Amino acid sequence: MPKPNMTVHVHRFDPTKDNEPRYKSYKVPIEESMTVLDTLMYVNDNIEPIAFRYECRFWDCGACGVMANGRPVLACKQAAQDGMKIGPLPIFPVIKDLVVDIGSYYRKRSQLRPFIERVRKPKEFPEPEVTYEVAQKYRQYVDCIDCLLCQVVCPVLKKPGTKFIGPALITYIARFAVDSRDELDRVTIALSEGLSECTLCGECNKVCPKGRNIAEVDIMRLRELAKERELM
Repeated sequence: MPKPNMTVHVHRFDPTKDNEPRYKSYKVPIEESMTVLDTLMYVNDNIEPIAFRYECRFWDCGACGVMANGRPVLACKQAAQDGMKIGPLPIFPVIKDLVVDIGSYYRKRSQLRPFIERVRKPKEFPEPEVTYEVAQKYRQYVDCIDCLLCQVVCPVLKKPGTKFIGPALITYIARFAVDSRDELDRVTIALSEGLSECTLCGECNKVCPKGRNIAEVDIMRLRELAKERELM
C-alpha cells in the first residue's frame, strides 16, 4: 500500500537564469518523525535537484537554517508539515534556491577579532588550567552555532540606519568580554556596534535552537560592564 503524501512548497530561484523567485510544489511521502530537511533531501534525491545547505543533522552546526511557514528554523530540527512553505533566510542575498550568501556575516565576525586578544604575555606557559567552575561560567556564552536565526527576527536590524550588529555577533563580543584572559576593550567595541540600540525584546531567544537567553546573558552583561565603567 503506497504511503500517504504531503505537499511542500519550496523556494526556487537561480539568479543566473530566473528573473523572479517562485515557489514550486512537491509531493513527498510521509515518514515518521520527518523533518524539513528530510523533505528537502527526498525532493533532491527523487524528484529534482534543490540547492540547500546541511551538515551535521544534529542541531549542532547551524548550516541548515531556512524559513518554514515564515519562521526561521533549523531544517534538521523542525518537524515537517503538510502544505508548509520552505524559503531562504530573508536578510541575505540568495545564491540559489535556499542557499544564501552569509559572507557579510563572517566578514563582520572576523573584524570583531573573535579570539583571545593578549597585550601582555602570560606570567607562565603553559597557563594554569581553567577550573571547572570558571569553565561553567563561560560556557553559557559559547553555545552559539552561527545559525543566524536570531539575526533574522531581530527587529532592530530591520530599522534603517541602525548601528546594531545583531544578537549573533554581539554574542562574540560578550564571550570574550567575560574572559579574564582577554585584554581587548570589548565593551567599547560593543557600544560602537550599537549595543545600546537593542530593545531587549527577546525575539532572539525564542528562535535560538540552543535555548540561549541572548538578551539577558549576553546583552545585559555587556551593558552592566559598560555601566560599571560609566560608559552608559
